[in-house]
Amino acid sequence: IHPDFVQGKPAFFDVAVRNLFSDTCVTSCSFQARAAAEAGEMAKNLHYDAYITTSGKVFYPLVVESYVIWSVHSLEVLKTITRKTSLSQSLSISRAVCNLHEL
Repeated sequence: IHPDFVQGKPAFFDVAVRNLFSDTCVTSCSFQARAAAEAGEMAKNLHYDAYITTSGKVFYPLVVESYVIWSVHSLEVLKTITRKTSLSQSLSISRAVCNLHEL
């Protein structure tokens, strides 16, 4: 992604969909909305920790549950992408959101 996305540093994303009916989610995440997405985000951060530290890049885990509930951090990243797209391409926020949905 373009280095201007965050403070001049290059960034990368890893997107995951967490299945609420998987064994790990059923036992630990089935009682609270967003718990599976938040757990997936933590797992991704741990997985990439060494790479992030040595590469100097910024990492954005984007994790959504199978019923389209995003982690809080993922929603903030998506909002930032939408705002920056809107500004850089002179689009309305609603058009930028539509473009994001079309991905």
